Amino acid sequence: MQSKSAASAMSNLAPALVLNTCAFVVLELGLTRILAVSQWYHFAFMVISISLLGGGLGPLVLTWLGDDTPEAALARLRRVAWVLPVAAFLAFLGFDNLRFEPFLLGTDSAQWLYVPLGCLLLALPFFLAGMATALFFVIRHHESHRLYFVDLAGAAVGALLFGVAVGDLDAYTTVAVACALWAGAGVWLSRGTDTQWPAVAVAIASVIAVALAPGTQVRLSETKRIGGRPAQEVLYDSAHTVFSDQTAEARLDVVKTRDGYRMVLDAGTSVTRMLKPKAAAKTLRDMRAVLAELKPSSVLVLGSGAGLEVRHALDAGAKRVVAVELNPLVNTLVTGKFAGAAGKVFADPRVTLHTDEGRSFLMRSDERFDAILCVHTISNAALSSGGLSLAENYVLTREAFETYYDHLSDRGFAFFTRPRFQLRRLQDTARAAWAERGVTDFGPHAMAGVSPKQRFYGTLLLSRPSLSPAQRDRLESAFKNVGLLTPRELPVPARSLTTPSTDDKPFFNQRVALTDLRWEDITSVFGGNARLAIEDRPVAEVTMLLLLGQLALLGGFFFLVPLILARRRRAASERGGFLGAGVYFFLLGLAFLFVEMALIQKLTLYLGQPTLAFAVVLAGMLVFAGLGSLTDRRFGRETNHLVLGLGLPAVLVATVFALGPVMNAVLGASFAVRVIVALMVIAPASFLMGRPFARGLRWVGERRDGVAWAFALNGLASVLSSLLAVMLGMTFGLNAVVLIAAGLYLASGLLLRRLAYPRSR
Repeated sequence: MQSKSAASAMSNLAPALVLNTCAFVVLELGLTRILAVSQWYHFAFMVISISLLGGGLGPLVLTWLGDDTPEAALARLRRVAWVLPVAAFLAFLGFDNLRFEPFLLGTDSAQWLYVPLGCLLLALPFFLAGMATALFFVIRHHESHRLYFVDLAGAAVGALLFGVAVGDLDAYTTVAVACALWAGAGVWLSRGTDTQWPAVAVAIASVIAVALAPGTQVRLSETKRIGGRPAQEVLYDSAHTVFSDQTAEARLDVVKTRDGYRMVLDAGTSVTRMLKPKAAAKTLRDMRAVLAELKPSSVLVLGSGAGLEVRHALDAGAKRVVAVELNPLVNTLVTGKFAGAAGKVFADPRVTLHTDEGRSFLMRSDERFDAILCVHTISNAALSSGGLSLAENYVLTREAFETYYDHLSDRGFAFFTRPRFQLRRLQDTARAAWAERGVTDFGPHAMAGVSPKQRFYGTLLLSRPSLSPAQRDRLESAFKNVGLLTPRELPVPARSLTTPSTDDKPFFNQRVALTDLRWEDITSVFGGNARLAIEDRPVAEVTMLLLLGQLALLGGFFFLVPLILARRRRAASERGGFLGAGVYFFLLGLAFLFVEMALIQKLTLYLGQPTLAFAVVLAGMLVFAGLGSLTDRRFGRETNHLVLGLGLPAVLVATVFALGPVMNAVLGASFAVRVIVALMVIAPASFLMGRPFARGLRWVGERRDGVAWAFALNGLASVLSSLLAVMLGMTFGLNAVVLIAAGLYLASGLLLRRLAYPRSR
């Protein structure tokens, strides 16, 4: 008979499951930020995707081990739970001490050992946590709808916890917090058992690690350099680095140099000089010439950083300057401790500083400006979502330029700088926007400046009124004096995209089309010069294709091994259902993440504050999906599956078309109101999205290997979909990604109906 302690443990698994899932999400999001700092954001995306496969590999291993009773599964869950926090911390420690340098794969043969080993170390905690999650459902498969609600609630708590607290912690503290959460799950599961005291010891060690971890520095990639020196030598030397801090958006260091201070984002991803007025006058002379010629009275600066553009606007006689900067740490520095280093420009009564996302801020404003300045707003940092920055650039879309046009005064102009190879696409995007506003002859409204020496610098001036011949002559002369050429028509760079970027395809930073990649692109990316590769080569595109190939190989492994085992264990009549179940959960994994990624990206535009918006929207979607699972108490009749299979796709389609108009209607409201409205819009679809997975689990729940394989295939699809969502969005648009997800849900609903009721066929 089942013992009282076992019965009690199995009756109250919810707290342990919440802690397990919460820790999983905290570590996932934390490693995204950690690797964006220690490596580069492209490889943060790649390594996290590979690591999360561990979450599917864990359940897959359970399918190899054969059937167990719920009691045996509970004993295995306890063993995994108290080993997990120790393994997670040691795995990260081992990774941090490994010479992991993906950019050197083409020049250092040792990296062919270190890179796979690093991925395996990062995958270890996710492997164990994925196994633990599957074991929870094996033990209580008959209540899968309740457990799925608890599972999603834990993920929502993890997203919120990271967004409001953990994201501001350093690397080792973040990992230690995740380990402490896992240790708490181990203690809960081990109450009154032989593993109780080992679990308590692990929990105490985790708490000590949280207390001691702050200040422990992570190893920085040797390909990250500042002023020609390795970033690690500069940033970890108190003689050079006078300030360090981080938020969920980025890490920020202030480095003292001979000519002043520099703000360093994510350990070398970008460097911004903090200049006093005399030194500032020698910079951005092309923009100074434009300001001197057109004499704006009111100026908007998008991405104000250390205040260089603000200083130039004031020097040109601007009476009002509105500065918008996304990173709160930057604004804290330039208005506080380092205000003097920035020339106290933000203390000027003519300047108003906002912490916000520039496009979102402007969409909510009714003010019109004589000038909008957007100087090299290029971010190679990864957001907490883990997505590539090329997938989240809403500042340079056609709709963004329409917004700029609408917020320019009758004499207003906009000034942009970008890498030289992007100027033609920037111009064509602006041309399409001006055409939407009735400007049929674009030439008199635009003027470009190209540096023949600096391939990472070019200028585009856009004027709402036509530039007069005299103005153009004076500006051309000024540009020539600072070493810029002013071609009448920008040439098309070889193999570079020139099609206008849109809000539905916000991939302005995409270097080349995926179908246009060549073998030399792949080899050039891994040649060792990371900084130049990021700016001048298709690193993101190459990374995605390589990752897709890896996932395809691993995916085949995920599918084939359980099928081979199924042939040995099952009768021929059962094999078709086992295969069908795998396809069903694979489709659900693809569809759920497609919707999640597309909606989060779209809502970030309307909500602003990307990290907080990401955490809130993700948590909301997970909670609503969990409620959908919780209320789906019975497997239901055949017609119920058909109604859900048809209703969910219809609701997704309605959500896609309703999202824009509804959010535009509340743009002027506060952030809290916009969040509430956004959650109301996505609630119906999210609620219905929680039901198919729980229904499928109840169907396969009678066999433990079926439950485990369901989690394995769903985990694989979830990782694959995070990559495919970007690739499909780049090709077809974000709306199409949601519509594809609707089709996948329709297919999965029809498949479950057929599998669950074969006789009706």
